[in-house]
Amino acid sequence: MRLFKKLMFLSVMSSRCKLVRAFSSSPPSCPVSITRRWLDSFVLPLKLCPFAYRPLVQRPAEHELLHFSAGGREKLVSEVKQAATRMCVANAANERLTCMIVLSSEDLGDMLRDFNSFMEFVNIDVTSSVREVNQGLVQIASFHPGFQFNDSSPSDFSNFVNRSPYPMLHLLSEAEVSAAVNAYSEKRLTEHIWQNNYELLTKFASVEEILGVWEGGDLPPSIKKLLAER
Repeated sequence: MRLFKKLMFLSVMSSRCKLVRAFSSSPPSCPVSITRRWLDSFVLPLKLCPFAYRPLVQRPAEHELLHFSAGGREKLVSEVKQAATRMCVANAANERLTCMIVLSSEDLGDMLRDFNSFMEFVNIDVTSSVREVNQGLVQIASFHPGFQFNDSSPSDFSNFVNRSPYPMLHLLSEAEVSAAVNAYSEKRLTEHIWQNNYELLTKFASVEEILGVWEGGDLPPSIKKLLAER
């Protein structure tokens, strides 16, 4: 967990109003496809997260992308514990498994739209439940459409580093994290991941341009050039 707090690595997306519109107008099957498009068109092409690249691109059969569409907090905690248990079993068999859980259940209440409520739930309920079963073998990263640093404004580009279309939990094995860090360190220091991602995102002309790429649009030429130089 300390590693994720240090790196603050991942990506981007919508504002609070975007979240409200997504839940009010999208059919139940859309959150997973929206999240997958965000990963495929934004996170992976921009190389924002080495921890996502390995399971999604190199070993997709070892990655679970789940949709929590109904049920409250207790049920979600149970689902997270089951996912962590599956990962521990895989680890014992010298296999690797990662899991992303996309949250859209209205039974979860305010935490779907309120970032602070979401993080309180993750830091207390989710983290403690995972500790019960994983013995330090599973780490958790969390993402939310309303993510905001303490010293930033809602529209600050720095907030987009940890935003996602829907609230999401990303469970990674300690072995997967170590492998990704070792591979990444061959090219650049891991402690620079967040800084590099932030610098990349600030090269976009606007939030709307970022969201256009997230929705499947082409990368701006300036971003393509910067990526080619890295």
